[in-house]
Amino acid sequence: MGCRVLIVDDESDFLDAMGDYLALRGLDVATAASAASARTALAAGGFDAVILDLRIGSDNGIELARWIGESSREGEQPALILVSGFAGPAERIVALELGADDFLEKPVVPRELLARLRILLRACGRQPRRSHLLSFDGAAIDMEAQTLVRPDGAEVPFTASEFALLKCFLDEPGKVFGRDELLERA
Repeated sequence: MGCRVLIVDDESDFLDAMGDYLALRGLDVATAASAASARTALAAGGFDAVILDLRIGSDNGIELARWIGESSREGEQPALILVSGFAGPAERIVALELGADDFLEKPVVPRELLARLRILLRACGRQPRRSHLLSFDGAAIDMEAQTLVRPDGAEVPFTASEFALLKCFLDEPGKVFGRDELLERA
């Protein structure tokens, strides 16, 4: 099982898109559309990270962030990434002072969110599960996502042709391929 992440946002499109994106990359994702449902999920425990919108309908994300910090046992507080499309500098500063580990403005780029999440999870000793991962020299190839994952967690996508050629070499190591055969496979 991968690291458990709770996404808290009242926008169902955001919940669905980010939830699917993170789940496809090896994370165990749960979602909550309100502060009340987030509190219920968090009270059950077991989350490694929370992605929290500062404005959840009529609820205040900063208050929920404060509750997360106060209700978590020592050493068991999940990593906290706050997101918002409307936060000013004062809100961002207060959020970070309350213990948020990172802050992203909407619209959120999924790959950036994943990269930041991986860095936070790695920093607190938790690693997201990566299926079909081939590691070398601190980098890795995620065969499922068809990306190169650099040592800093950033993902570099392959084109379809590049990945087809790479897969060809990985499937048959040591084999010498002719130009025509490589062109056909790419």
